[in-house]
Amino acid sequence: MSATAENVVIILDSDGATADWLAAQLPSADFSVTRAESPAMVLALAEEEPPWLMVLDGDSAEGRALSLHLRSDPVLFNIPQILLLEASSFPAAVPTLFGPAPPDWTVQRPIQSKWFEEQLSELVSATVGLEDTPTVVDVERIQALTDSSTELQSALDEAIRERDAALAKLKQSQQVSSNSYSLESELAASRARLSVAEQSREDAAKEARDAKEKTVKAVADRDEARAKLELAEGALTEAETRIRAPGCRDRSWSQVTT
Repeated sequence: MSATAENVVIILDSDGATADWLAAQLPSADFSVTRAESPAMVLALAEEEPPWLMVLDGDSAEGRALSLHLRSDPVLFNIPQILLLEASSFPAAVPTLFGPAPPDWTVQRPIQSKWFEEQLSELVSATVGLEDTPTVVDVERIQALTDSSTELQSALDEAIRERDAALAKLKQSQQVSSNSYSLESELAASRARLSVAEQSREDAAKEARDAKEKTVKAVADRDEARAKLELAEGALTEAETRIRAPGCRDRSWSQVTT
């Protein structure tokens, strides 16, 4: 996969399933996933174009060392990091995880999990905007609400049909006093079910209104976050200009210590 979108994810991991899963989760119009073969290649790619996210192999000493090196880099220190670990690698990773500049997320393999899917969804929403590019979690929530509304409408329609049938039976049996009580009970039960269905529909409508209000707030929060991001990018650009000025030290992979 080539890095052609605006937001690039660089992955240093021997497991190709990691890159495949991330590529499936991220909107292809705004994001791209690039696999690096070595820490040196990660640095070369990142210095050429700072990525949106880095995913590093925490099981290897070189992956953990790269995480620490990136945190000390004056240009790349604030790039979000994910450190992938097998459970058996946690003891060796303790200095990295609990050091002064740990990765943003530590994820036990495999990366595919509901918890991290939600974390990634929130990060994507903050970057590209909730209303422009629905994430996987957004689509699931919308689908669940749609399914619920469909079920409620079906229940309401069924209750109305039962009520109408009971009314018809009642009219046909008005002259038969012995059956009146049974039909009236059936009608009362149908009315009760109709009342419950109508109340459920009202609750669903209120939930939809609440969700819309939350979406409006999320958009406002997104816009505020985007403004802050633009200010931060401006500061970063100024910092890069100063760092690249004559006299600044040359940063290279040879400075990395494991």
